[in-house]
Amino acid sequence: MISVRPALDGDASGIATCVDAAYRHYVPRIGRKPGPMLRDYAQAIRDEQVHVIEQDGHIIGALVLAVTEEGFLLEMIAVHPAAQGTGVGRRLLEFSEAEARR
Repeated sequence: MISVRPALDGDASGIATCVDAAYRHYVPRIGRKPGPMLRDYAQAIRDEQVHVIEQDGHIIGALVLAVTEEGFLLEMIAVHPAAQGTGVGRRLLEFSEAEARR
């Protein structure tokens, strides 16, 4: 069973690794690293709502949520390429929708 859990301080490097793998194919397309690859996930864990999905001790998906003046925002979602097509992204999106309703 795959479940979403809040990110812990020690998850920052695993999140960065997952994000890097998920977004690296954009670098040649846009000529630079996209924003999610430049983010400080240790800081995000402290300041925002960051959640992860793990499999065999490795983070295979992550998302960053925020509540802004305009409403609920899904700031970033990433699924490791090895886990794409397995429902991890769908599970993260369903979780973020439930959080928005809450």
